[in-house]
Amino acid sequence: MVFLKRDSWPSNEKPYVLLYPPSDDLSQSNYTDEPVDDIPIHDMRPLIDEFSLDREGFMVGKLDSRLSYTDFANETKLRSVYADEVRRYLLNLLGARPAYIHECVIRQRGDRTPRENNGHGQPVSYVHTDYTKQYVEKLIKQLAGEKAGLITKSRFQMIKFVTYHFPPS
Repeated sequence: MVFLKRDSWPSNEKPYVLLYPPSDDLSQSNYTDEPVDDIPIHDMRPLIDEFSLDREGFMVGKLDSRLSYTDFANETKLRSVYADEVRRYLLNLLGARPAYIHECVIRQRGDRTPRENNGHGQPVSYVHTDYTKQYVEKLIKQLAGEKAGLITKSRFQMIKFVTYHFPPS
């Protein structure tokens, strides 16, 4: 596993990495990666029912989809069918009133660039945070329109829903 090397970035900055080619006066990132060996990795499948979104901050769920294995490579079907299945799953699971899907992203492991990899980027290989509170509030305004003010004044969550698909055996 790879983590940020402690104190490898300037003390007056937060660590960052840019996901686009920066200008000449800016570096791609301002920290150094550090591989960490000997991290125990356990099979969590026997413990799936013990994880709680409220307690651990993540959970493992089962969502049966109408999509076939090959459909998951089709972004149109992901956005039209699967995104709605995820939205309904979260509404039911959390007892939420609204649920909005921000994006559907396909990532595929390989040696190719996104342009050569059917437009798909590589899986992200480091621990990271995708959203700040301010960014989530901006997304709510974009997604919820006139309901945004009511939503941001009440309790809301940004949930990252990750789906892994392996070839059928």
